[in-house]
Amino acid sequence: MAAGSAPLPETVRTALSEFTAAARRVFAADLRSVVLFGSAAEGRMRQTSDVNVVVVLCRADPARLEAIGEAYRLAHAAIRLSAMFILDSEIAVAKDAFAVKFADIIARHEVLYGDDPFVGLTISREAALHRLLQVLVNLQLRLRERLALSSLYGEQLAMAAADAVGPLRASAAVLLWLETGARVAPRDALRRIADETGTAAALALITEARESGGVPVAGAAPTLVGAIELANQLAARTEQPKHTDQTLASQAGVHGFRVPSLRSGPGMTTIWAFFSSLLGGKWPGRDNLRQASGAPCYTLVEEASVVT
Repeated sequence: MAAGSAPLPETVRTALSEFTAAARRVFAADLRSVVLFGSAAEGRMRQTSDVNVVVVLCRADPARLEAIGEAYRLAHAAIRLSAMFILDSEIAVAKDAFAVKFADIIARHEVLYGDDPFVGLTISREAALHRLLQVLVNLQLRLRERLALSSLYGEQLAMAAADAVGPLRASAAVLLWLETGARVAPRDALRRIADETGTAAALALITEARESGGVPVAGAAPTLVGAIELANQLAARTEQPKHTDQTLASQAGVHGFRVPSLRSGPGMTTIWAFFSSLLGGKWPGRDNLRQASGAPCYTLVEEASVVT
């Protein structure tokens, strides 16, 4: 837990202990680790915060997953526990497929049982950038759909805006890492970017919705629109060449990067750009990422990584 952070409330600590004990009984030798992550691990829980854990298994037995259900439901009801059940053999793939989430896990976690499965785990900048844009574009699409569908229901709009706070904070933390290499707490990262992009008022609205559990005084629709604008600003900033090009090269400690031609499919040609000419380079935008059909849009000569 971070220095100066608040201890977990006793009800949360008790519920986590009971769930962990149940996991040990149910999964037995198949259980490798139970790891707390997010605001609870950081010591920054609020009354409305979820409690997130990763349950790392050697084998996923359907019967045992059913058997943990009662303990999981009790913990979910008591402390809003949300569990990720993952095989230890899946972590290497999942960390890049879900780079934003795993960057958050690496940065903020506490082992409740077993060994630490995230020691030495790295996330490539390539995967982080690609996944960050996916998360932010998907978030905007979902929030627009919610605005259209639930415009007559203020509480639903406010809830959607409140639920967007988590992914926005995690995305902001990853974005600042991409820009500077610095580790910034997700809440602080989003506040910093909101101040720099002129969206502090929007952040105040969605934070009010999250913390109050109700509709902000300014109204539900403006609150949800604020969440959409924050996601848009983060996505636009992610694509800025002045952040991505220079940071990728300088932090990797290399003299160039290669950008696959997005027109040539699997047989992509390689374009070399040396660090001395990076300032004039053009970074592939969000549309090009879509055209790449999920293929990486760049590869570093020596890949920079997030390391715990």
